[in-house]
Amino acid sequence: MKTILTDIRFGMRGLLKNPAFTAVAVLTLALGVGANTALFSVVDAMLLKKLPVKDPDRLVLLKASWGQKFSPGSYDGSNMRDPATVLTVGTSFPLQTLTRLRQEP
Repeated sequence: MKTILTDIRFGMRGLLKNPAFTAVAVLTLALGVGANTALFSVVDAMLLKKLPVKDPDRLVLLKASWGQKFSPGSYDGSNMRDPATVLTVGTSFPLQTLTRLRQEP
């Protein structure tokens, strides 16, 4: 226990002698903690919690097919090539999301 207190005193003395280094170290830690908190909050909200859907049985999965010369601008669903027609088949959102949303809460 005595060596831990000695180490803490030595560290505090060093931080007080170099205020610029202390400011950079504290700012770096604050940014790292803030970024991790924001990232995990988004992951929790988007992936772990269920979305509030009023009637999950009425959800549908929209499909569209297109050739190589066309691609949708803003796209969030799944995108696969159909081997029979060699067309790209896209959906409104991934099938896993539809399955998860249709599950009873």
